[in-house]
Amino acid sequence: MSISPPSVPARLLGSVPLAGAMPLVDDGAFESRAGGARRALLFRGADLEVHHLDELFAGERAPRAVFPLPWPGWTRGRASLSPDGSFAVFSGQRAVRAVGADGATLWEYRHACWGPLLGHPHTGDEQEVCAGFEHGSCRVSDDGRFVWAHVAVADEEYDEAWAVLDARDGREVARLPLDDGAAAGSHHLSHPDGVRMGLCVGMGQDGILLYWGRLDGGKVTA
Repeated sequence: MSISPPSVPARLLGSVPLAGAMPLVDDGAFESRAGGARRALLFRGADLEVHHLDELFAGERAPRAVFPLPWPGWTRGRASLSPDGSFAVFSGQRAVRAVGADGATLWEYRHACWGPLLGHPHTGDEQEVCAGFEHGSCRVSDDGRFVWAHVAVADEEYDEAWAVLDARDGREVARLPLDDGAAAGSHHLSHPDGVRMGLCVGMGQDGILLYWGRLDGGKVTA
């Protein structure tokens, strides 16, 4: 005997116009935290615009904050906002960078290039964008103390890693090698418990990898 689940009709509770909001549907631009604001982080030209969704539905159309992009030509990374809104963190092709509300760089964590061509040269220009669509992602922890980042690594044993950085200065405090896949892209999701962090690594036609991780005694367990 089969039992069919009860149907749950969807009912529209409200809608507001928001130009350029498609990434909320398919690109991981929605950021929510336990007990905190629900935010839309939208790339607009050379800026990141931050909208608080409660304010948006209350009639406020202007973004709560605007951060200049560290690499305006790089459009495939992810961004995350600190819980108090004082800084944003961007995932670039060769670095993770924290930017203050005034646009000033707070710190930068360099890593290997996401470009798929091994050993390709770089000009030294930080705005250089190499070929390839592969990218990582980053996320500020719910307590604002750490930045979790999925990064490319120049290592003989593994090509990618899940790094935990000190949100104050970008210092790496822990790292988990990821040697079981090859990312096309990724995004992060905070667990409602405010302690664990989720990472979704997409591998194109080869599927996805899903992790829950936590910082445990100076190391990442996942």
